[in-house]
Amino acid sequence: MSELILPGTIEFEETLATVLPYNWQEIAYSACGDYNFIARAGSGVLEAVHESEAREYLYGGEYDQRLEEAEDWTGDEPDEDFLRAIAPVLGVEADALLSR
Repeated sequence: MSELILPGTIEFEETLATVLPYNWQEIAYSACGDYNFIARAGSGVLEAVHESEAREYLYGGEYDQRLEEAEDWTGDEPDEDFLRAIAPVLGVEADALLSR
């Protein structure tokens, strides 16, 4: 029997790091190979983006925000703000994640 992997745990982070975004091939094709994977601030979910959007992510401050989130994460307990941010991505209510 498998257990639910919750955001903010090491297992969740490992899964996010190994699963490619569902549309990465479409982005790669439309960008003629000039694409990147980025981890969005607030959720850490990987997203395939065109090179120009990756530059905006890097130089517009979102990358720095994501680094701060990663530094704040201890791996012990999921952060409440993180759970609230990731809930819509998972398609669940934030309260359902917070009550676990």
